[in-house]
Amino acid sequence: MSTRILIVDDDTDCARFLTEAIEPWGFEVVVTSNGREGLAVFHSMPIDGICLDLEMPVMNGLNMLDELRWEGSEVPVIVMSNEGDYMKLQKFLGEGVQD
Repeated sequence: MSTRILIVDDDTDCARFLTEAIEPWGFEVVVTSNGREGLAVFHSMPIDGICLDLEMPVMNGLNMLDELRWEGSEVPVIVMSNEGDYMKLQKFLGEGVQD
């Protein structure tokens, strides 16, 4: 059984780039385009790690992370962003993201 990584990003180019970078290492990759879809996938199958975009439509990364932590999930999360808002990124580190 391979390690399954969930990529949650509304930018299809970024999601494809990450998928192409991660899969050769033997990871199984599942991609969704917003936090709500990401949570649905997370609840439907085992997920070993999440690459999470900050800004997305429907449900953003912070809201998804808040929901996961409220549920008690300790799945490792790496936050991704084009945004240069250092304070917002620090907030994510306080919420328990790995990087």
